[in-house]
Amino acid sequence: MNDTATTCAEPMEAIARIVRRWRRPANAAGCRWSRPVADIEGRGRSVHSRFSDTLPVTPPHQAGVGGRMDAHERGRIGCPKGYRRPSRGSDEEDRYLPGPVARARRTMTVPPTATERGKTAVRRFDGKMHLPSGEGRPQDRRESASIGSLGDRPTPAPTSGTRANPASRRAIPPKLQDRLALCASFPDRTLFLDVETTGLSHFYDEITITGWTFGGAAKTLIRGQDPTPLLEDAARAKALITFNGIRFDTKFIAKEFPAFTLPETHIDLMYLCRRLGLKGGQKAIEKELDVRVRDGLADVNGAAAVVLWHRYVRGDDAALRKLIRYNRADIAAMGAILDRTVPRFAFPPDLFLEDPRFRDWSAPEGWEDLSGVLSAVTRPAGAPPPRFENLFAATPAARSRVVGIDLTGSEARGSGWCLLDGSKAEVAVVLTDDEILDRTMQARPDLVSIDSPLCLPRGRISVDDTDPGRNEFGIMRESERELKRRGINVYPCLIRSMQKLTARGIRLAGALREQGIAVIESYPG
Repeated sequence: MNDTATTCAEPMEAIARIVRRWRRPANAAGCRWSRPVADIEGRGRSVHSRFSDTLPVTPPHQAGVGGRMDAHERGRIGCPKGYRRPSRGSDEEDRYLPGPVARARRTMTVPPTATERGKTAVRRFDGKMHLPSGEGRPQDRRESASIGSLGDRPTPAPTSGTRANPASRRAIPPKLQDRLALCASFPDRTLFLDVETTGLSHFYDEITITGWTFGGAAKTLIRGQDPTPLLEDAARAKALITFNGIRFDTKFIAKEFPAFTLPETHIDLMYLCRRLGLKGGQKAIEKELDVRVRDGLADVNGAAAVVLWHRYVRGDDAALRKLIRYNRADIAAMGAILDRTVPRFAFPPDLFLEDPRFRDWSAPEGWEDLSGVLSAVTRPAGAPPPRFENLFAATPAARSRVVGIDLTGSEARGSGWCLLDGSKAEVAVVLTDDEILDRTMQARPDLVSIDSPLCLPRGRISVDDTDPGRNEFGIMRESERELKRRGINVYPCLIRSMQKLTARGIRLAGALREQGIAVIESYPG
C-alpha cells in the first residue's frame, strides 16, 4: 500500500475500532439503531427531527467502501458552521466537510425503506462526528474526542459585525434568499431606481426626475427627455432594487412609461428593513445604519424636492442641480443599506462566497459628476415663465376677488385669512366666527374657499359619535374614500379630532351662502 493509501486508511481504522466497541444487537445483519428525537444542525440554523421510531440502517462498519447515500439523504445532513455549502447531492459536497465526517458519509449506505422516509443514521455534524449511541449505553467521551481530532479542518473564524453573533440574526425567507443571490451573482445587471415627482398621487402628479444606476454607470432622465436609455436598461436588467418602490416608484413608472419592462425580481428595501425592525423613511434608516452619502443635502427631503423642481421650472438651474444630486444620493444609499442589512440575516453559508458590496454598483465611479447630465438639458424655446400675468391675464381670474380661509377647529386658535385681488394678496389672522364673517363680507368676494370639510357623509345627521347613523354610514365621505384610492391620504371628516373643525366649517359656509356668496371646499388643502 502506498503512502497515500496508508494515510487515508488510518482514520478509517480508528473509526472502525470505535464502532466495534458499540454494543450491537444479536441480529447484526438487520441491525436497528434507536433514533430518539434529536436536533440536527442544518444550514446555519437549528431544525428539529420529529421522529423517534427505529429504522433499519446498515452501520458504517458493515457498508462497503464507496457505498453512497442518494441525493435526498445527503441533502438532509447539515454542513458544519464556517464551511461553504455546495449544491445538495453533488460529488463536490464531501470535499468541504472535515476529513472523518466526509469519509464516514462516503462509507454509509441507507436502504430504500429509510430513504423513502427521509431519515438518516447521522444525527448532527458540528465539526465532530456524532454517531448514535448503543441501547442503554452512553457514548464514550474519548471516542467522540478521537473522531473529532482525526483530519478536522480548523473552523474559520466568524466574520466581523453581526455574523459573529448568530443569535442576533433574523430568519430570511427562501424566496428572498434567491433574490439576493441573484443580485449578488449579477450586480452589473441589477437596476437601482428612484424617481422624484410633483406629489404623492400617481393619478394627479407627474415624474420630474428618474434616476438609476446600471452596468456601472449612473444615469438621469429629466422630464421631457427621451426615455429610451431607461427602457433599454430595464429590458436588460435581471433585478430591480428600490426603496418603497412597490407602493410608489413602480406605479409612477407604469403610468409615465407604459413600455417599461419591470424585472421579475424586485427587492423593496423598505420591506427588507422592516424584517430587521428598521422602520421609517429612507433617511431615518440611513441615519440608524450610519450611511453617509448626503454631503450638502441635509436640508433636502421629499417635500423640498417638489419645491426644487418648481424653482427650476421658474428658471433656477441651481435648483435642478441640487435635485439631481438628491436623487442620486437616494440611489447610492440603497447599496449601502443592502451592505449593512444583508449580514444581519441568517442566510445559508453558501449564499454569498464573500460579503457583498452592493454600494459599488449603486454608487459607481463618477456618480456625483453631473456635467454630462446638465449639458444635455434644454429649455423649450420661447416658453414664458409660469407667472400670474402669463397664466391668467386674459381670463376672468385676472379681475376676480377670492377669499381663502385656513380654518381651525377652535375660536381660541387663529385661522388664516387671505384676499386675492387679481395678482395682489392681503393676509390676516382671525379668531372668532364673527370676525371671519365680518372681514369676508367687507371684502365682497366673488368666491370663498374654506379649508375644511363642508358636508357630512351620506346618511349622517350630526358630527357626534352619538349619531344614530354612526355605525351604518361611518365617518368618511365618498369623496374621501376616492381620494384614498387615488393615493391622497386625508383625515376622515368625522374622525374625533376633526369633528369640531367639520362642524365649524359647515356653520360658516351656511352663513356665507345665506348672504349669496359662493363657497367651495378646498379640503384637503
